[in-house]
Amino acid sequence: MPLWALLAASLLASSPARAAKEVRGTLELASGYRKDSLNWNIGFPATPGSPDVLSELTWRRVVVYDFQLRLSLEYAGVLQGRLKLGRGVIVDGDVQDSDFGGSGRTFEFSRSDSKANKGYTQDVSLGVGARISGAKFSLSPLPLGMSYDSLNLRMSNGVQTHSSCAPNGQCGAPVGPITGLNSSYNASWTGPWSGVDAEFAEDDFLLRLTYEYHWKAKYSGKADWNLRQDLAHPVSFKHAATGAGTVAELRLDYVAASNWSVGIAGTYQSWSAEAGTDTTFLAGGAQGAAKLNKVRWNSLAASVVLALRH
Repeated sequence: MPLWALLAASLLASSPARAAKEVRGTLELASGYRKDSLNWNIGFPATPGSPDVLSELTWRRVVVYDFQLRLSLEYAGVLQGRLKLGRGVIVDGDVQDSDFGGSGRTFEFSRSDSKANKGYTQDVSLGVGARISGAKFSLSPLPLGMSYDSLNLRMSNGVQTHSSCAPNGQCGAPVGPITGLNSSYNASWTGPWSGVDAEFAEDDFLLRLTYEYHWKAKYSGKADWNLRQDLAHPVSFKHAATGAGTVAELRLDYVAASNWSVGIAGTYQSWSAEAGTDTTFLAGGAQGAAKLNKVRWNSLAASVVLALRH
């Protein structure tokens, strides 16, 4: 009989009272400060005479106030599952938009800088696996996980900071303030992950390390360039690609009582995707296509975590 069938049979054979005793849960509330960066560029690298990087956007120093609800369940000391729900509010950030007339990011004919101090983030993650416990050390391999992470970015208060004409005849807008800018770009990563949780206890302190590798992550981007009358609205173009990401968290808890603790955590994320597609939707109904060369997303966060155990 397969292992999963034996496991299911043992769970069904357990009485509700026994199951209730063997299930331990931890509810965590986390709040903190996060700083993100996002970069993507498109081009026509396979077309002779066209630049390999035609347009590039870079979001820097995107400050997010992040709130998370986490639930961890342990059954019979051998099974482990955890759920994370996160929501963040973007309060600051900058974005640069550059267009190039030559390959290798040469002949930059347009550059604008805008504020990215509005928007929000959303994060959902679920993982299940086993738990190996010792006197002071425990290890939880989590081979089965799924996650969804998104950044909903806004662009406003724009200024055209550089304008010239490239050899191909393309010219930038006049230098100066960009009136009425209210564009948006929504980026999301969805897919499976595998990871491991490790814990080490010493006196009243608990050191935790979490690592996740996200593979076959589907990247999706959707934009509304509100000032471009030649493009469709509310969807001006879409991005699609497949990539990967890593998430690591280091956390130190002070166990104040048997059923609750407080801790500080640092979390780092790094995601990337390449060789995707850019589909542009024109105002008249036609569509254009380009290559999404690369996407890069990095995030660094610090948070305070309150944990309640049952």
